[in-house]
Amino acid sequence: MKNVLLGIMLFGFVLSLYAGGTQEADEGKKVELRFVSSQIGVHPEAPWLEKTIENFNKMHEGTINVLFDGVAGYDAAWMKISSDAATGDTPNIFMLAAQPKELEIMSEADAVVDLFPLFEKEPEYKSRLNDDASVKAYTVDGKLMGLPYAKAYIGIFYNKEHFADAGISVFPKTWTEFGNACNKLKSAGHTPLALMTQPSAWTAQLIMSAYIGTTDKGRSWLNTPSGEKNFVDQVFIDGVTKIQEYYFNYTTPDAIGSEYGVAANNFLQGKASMIANGPWMIGDFSNPDIAPEGFADKVAYEVFPGNVVISFENISYAVGKATPEEEAASWEFIKYLMDPSVYGEFLTISGNAPTFKTDMSLIIMDRIKEEFTPKAVNAAANFPHFLSVTTQEVNDSLEQTMPALASGDLSPLDFAQECQKYME
Repeated sequence: MKNVLLGIMLFGFVLSLYAGGTQEADEGKKVELRFVSSQIGVHPEAPWLEKTIENFNKMHEGTINVLFDGVAGYDAAWMKISSDAATGDTPNIFMLAAQPKELEIMSEADAVVDLFPLFEKEPEYKSRLNDDASVKAYTVDGKLMGLPYAKAYIGIFYNKEHFADAGISVFPKTWTEFGNACNKLKSAGHTPLALMTQPSAWTAQLIMSAYIGTTDKGRSWLNTPSGEKNFVDQVFIDGVTKIQEYYFNYTTPDAIGSEYGVAANNFLQGKASMIANGPWMIGDFSNPDIAPEGFADKVAYEVFPGNVVISFENISYAVGKATPEEEAASWEFIKYLMDPSVYGEFLTISGNAPTFKTDMSLIIMDRIKEEFTPKAVNAAANFPHFLSVTTQEVNDSLEQTMPALASGDLSPLDFAQECQKYME
């Protein structure tokens, strides 16, 4: 009997050890997080993100592990993020742009964690959110959809060698001078502009936006709420007329039907003299995989004619709704992204401007950005670009209407009326 009792006691002791060990394993279970981003491959920010994730994982070894799910191209990444959210499999951490439709989709799907309460619990982080415009850009129905991580002033890059070859010593100060410069470049055997039409004519619509925003009336039109815009307003038609003129006379033969990669390559390979784009492109100029050696030395960055610049909320990082453990772990990664050394390296590489308080001494500006920044900050006016101030339905329609405008199948008035159809 004693042996039976001893056996039962021993079994109970072993069972208690097993149970205790299981509890400890559960409490120390590693949280796996999926991070979806387009910062992959030849993207200039890819090395930064890879190192950031690697360092974070080392710091949280055994407790949190971030798995990178890279998708080349922002549009493709967004398609993956939105489709995953629709099926209830929202990534734990992902890039989210200040585009009305993106924010609307994620809000309606209730797929994103509101960051405001998390910041409220940690005042040392909340106090650093000092850019009200950036915070507002990512706030929907009182909820902060993502950590505003980058904003940019957008101008136009140009090839200094091409300009010198064409006898142009100073970048054009007015749109009339800009047109004259395009004619001089063309006469010297250079194609002036790197344009595109697909899917939303990014480089072309930036120039169109800058032309519209040069006047007070144009800026007023751009800043009109997206659902209230009148596309048959003459100020908009004038901008469309101007970009059609540039399509007809000053761009490459492959502009119609091409996407951003083609336009960027035309500038990087010296096939076009100018490209409108944000400072994130600066890293490409010294990337030997996509640009000739020494190309960065040939490039300068200027505000648009009229001394105006486009202000652009570039990107945020959002937390997808998941288990409490996953959301808490994702918040730890968001806070790590705010680390001054991590953020300083990002701003150095990307060329973007900060959206929250940080140690500015950790940001190293290259020659192009250093020359451009004072001009951008002191420009006569800044304003948003066309894609960020119209409805998604209008933006989606550009895939058909911009090629038709570029080819002449649509007149500027026809184009404006097509846009207006989506407002009725």
